[in-house]
Amino acid sequence: MALAWVIATPSCGGRSFLDVEQDAGMPGGTGQDGGESGVDANGEVDDTADGGGCPAGRTACQGSCVDTSIDPQNCGACGAACNPWEPCNAGACAKCHLTICGNVCVHTGSDTSNCGTCGNVCPASRSCCMGTCVDTATSLDHCGGCGAWCPVEATCVGAACSCPAGQALCDDRCVDLGSDVLNCGACGKACAASESCVGGACTCALSLCAGKCSDLANDSAKCGACGNACTSGDTCVGAVCTPCATAICSGKCVVKQFDPLNCGACGRACRSGLCQFGVCAPTTFASSDSCWPGVVAVDSSAVYWTHYRCGAAQPAGAVWKRGLAGGPAVPLGPKQDTSVPHARPLALDANAIYICDEYGTILKVGKSGEVPVVLADTGSRANGIAVDADAVYWTLDDRVMKVGLDGGTPETIASNQKEARGIAVDGSYVYWATDGTVMKVALAGGTAVTLATNQLQGSAIAVSADALYWTALGGIQKIGLSGESPMTLVQFEGLESPLALGPAAVFWYNNITRVVNRMGLSGGGLVKLASDVNGLTGLGVSSDAVFWSAGFAHESMGIVTYDGSIWRAEK
Repeated sequence: MALAWVIATPSCGGRSFLDVEQDAGMPGGTGQDGGESGVDANGEVDDTADGGGCPAGRTACQGSCVDTSIDPQNCGACGAACNPWEPCNAGACAKCHLTICGNVCVHTGSDTSNCGTCGNVCPASRSCCMGTCVDTATSLDHCGGCGAWCPVEATCVGAACSCPAGQALCDDRCVDLGSDVLNCGACGKACAASESCVGGACTCALSLCAGKCSDLANDSAKCGACGNACTSGDTCVGAVCTPCATAICSGKCVVKQFDPLNCGACGRACRSGLCQFGVCAPTTFASSDSCWPGVVAVDSSAVYWTHYRCGAAQPAGAVWKRGLAGGPAVPLGPKQDTSVPHARPLALDANAIYICDEYGTILKVGKSGEVPVVLADTGSRANGIAVDADAVYWTLDDRVMKVGLDGGTPETIASNQKEARGIAVDGSYVYWATDGTVMKVALAGGTAVTLATNQLQGSAIAVSADALYWTALGGIQKIGLSGESPMTLVQFEGLESPLALGPAAVFWYNNITRVVNRMGLSGGGLVKLASDVNGLTGLGVSSDAVFWSAGFAHESMGIVTYDGSIWRAEK
């Protein structure tokens, strides 16, 4: 009788797939080739035939119909097995960007079985928050959940923030509803500028004019008496209209060069409390936690940055976030893991952050702190990154590439480039700077167009609704999107200077003079925002401020440590 070794496998495409190895030398064995049909002389499926009897999109591997694009045991080809901790993504074994614990890729920032380090198991009553086992029922920094912080003066009781007796929690602050003019009687109920809050009610301790509380001693519209308005150029001082030789802001005579509430312009208040010659002194927005911070990006609610280099006690890699309104700085990538090692390029859209690590992996991290998702592996670190509604774009030394927001097969949209660096995108084109030129290409690719030549060491680039700005050896250049000739906005000697755009100004850093500057979009109005800034690596702009990352390294007895901060200055 014929002998056969039969391996039963799961159903594939509605039919059973059997791997039959029959000894042709035994009685009943034929050894005949089933031909293209994939069926041998005995009518059984032969996986050595083309197609192996598998449906489209599947490959016959060792007796099974598998999808080699996702099968970790047959990743890209039959028998090409990934390591136990590596998933198979688009036919390639994906790197573990977290920590490998017992052949499993884990997030030690949140894994209760490997909290902070492999094998550190949190008690059942604890959660793993940022690599530490904490009791979210009592933790001020993680009250009710990881990252849910309470004000300093509050306590965490039963997983809820509790303010001291007589106070209420309003917008992450403990306030006295009986006297707080911004929360008078209830959270969010603000009193008028001239009113005070007494017993939880807005009251007027001054004078009433037409039913409104008025300060007759300082109100230029009602100076000394209701209806007595000061003439232009006068302000109300002590209930008397008085000439103002400097500037009037909100009816008051001020010196804009030194007034911390009207620094350089009416209403520009300095958080530092110090106004010097019309410029607010910068303040520290966040510490970089013994690391040299990388690039900075800003959206309407928060500032984001990376840790580019850190000492041995603090691996580089986390992406950090702090709200513009305040609160603690929190890591979005796991703090203890090298989740995004040495990340530099960073871009934002409404929901996520896009970065590239030193291995050339393009990653996507949700703004709420999800584990990084691999979108593409480029093989070398990107020099710049940008994002629009459909794709992520990045520059390598010799080409420009893109991939969909959910990953897929990367596309080269421009090749044969010379040290492509900064990249920007608008609704029609991708723009980038190289060592010599500034280029653009349609979003779908095609023939690249040269916008400017002789741009040695072109680096940072940004696009507005009507113009393109970039830094190159010798200064900042601008070209209109309608086809005008390039023009020089400002000349300086700095190299590879970070650049950021606001609605009315361009911001940049000169690494020779170590100054952060501001200038109008058409040139002119040059203002030095900060001096003696060492090691600046990134710039970002909000509606009212400019942010930058800066750091430096220390070496002592062969041990290198890092230090740095995220800074803020009113723009």
